[in-house]
Order: sequence, then structure tokens, then C-alpha cells
Amino acid sequence: MSDIIRPLEVIEAETESEFNQLVRYCKPRYKTDIGMLNDIFNIFFSGRRPTNFIGGCNDTRRTLHENMFAVLFPGLKQQVSFGTGKGGVEKYLCKRYIVDFYNESDKTACEINGKSHNMDLRKIKDRIKKCCLYIEHGVTMYEFTNKEVENLAKERIRKNLLRMRGIEDAG
Repeated sequence: MSDIIRPLEVIEAETESEFNQLVRYCKPRYKTDIGMLNDIFNIFFSGRRPTNFIGGCNDTRRTLHENMFAVLFPGLKQQVSFGTGKGGVEKYLCKRYIVDFYNESDKTACEINGKSHNMDLRKIKDRIKKCCLYIEHGVTMYEFTNKEVENLAKERIRKNLLRMRGIEDAG
């Protein structure tokens, strides 16, 4: 009897396997295989610096968790810019804010926050951004940690596997 695997244990194992495939699919990549070599060459020989990190300023690649969120919610606009309005620099300390994802129909924005958002200064900047978006544009901002995005993905995968097998979800 112990070597008989229960259906939910199989679902959990398949969920983990599918999640790992999703991670591989969403992992940021250079556009070409020699992209990283170009960055290294530029640092040492041309004086040009590459972008600071994946998902940072002037980087067109998104982070793993931003890519994962985009797969989960394909209808959302990505990297939407909002101006702070006249006098915005004085009020909000910058001219514009960029949100990771935006739903135009219900005026909600989603931000995917990595480890850097745990620092005190970053938390203050995020609160200012949240206030600006609401006051100036009527946009409500929701923040997700990387772990929450992973949990959303695993839960979506699990529910889909249960539905495909005709098993009722108990929780």
C-alpha cells in the first residue's frame, strides 16, 4: 500500500515540475549568446557601461518574477510611465514613475518588488510613488514580493492540473 502514490501527491510533484519549466522559460536572457561578452568588452575597452542590472534603468529585459507575472496576467500593459505633473519634482522628488504592470480598465498598477525593496529608503520611495499615482492619476498600486509571484504561479499551475484531471480543489 505504501508504494501507491495518492493523486494529490502526484499533482504536487507535477506542480513543482511545471513551475520549474516556467522558471526556465521566464529567466532573463541576452538577445544573443555573445551579449554578455559584449558587455564585458564595453566595460574594459569602449568606456561604455552596460545597464546596471536586469530590470534596471535602460534595461529592456525584465526580471524573472516580472516575466512570470506577465505570463500569469498577459492582458496587463507593461512598463507604463506616469508623469508627476507640474511641481511634481518638488512634491514627489521626480518627474515620472514607471509601474511594472498596469490595468487601464480598473486603474490598478502592480509592482513586483525584489529584495532591494526591503531597505528603509526604498520603502519610503515606494510609499511616495504609491501616493503620487493615487493622488495625481487615481491609480491604485498593489505590490507583490518575488515569493508572492512564485506562490501565485504555483497555485495557478496546481488549479489547472486539478481541473484537467477532474479533481475538485479542496483548498
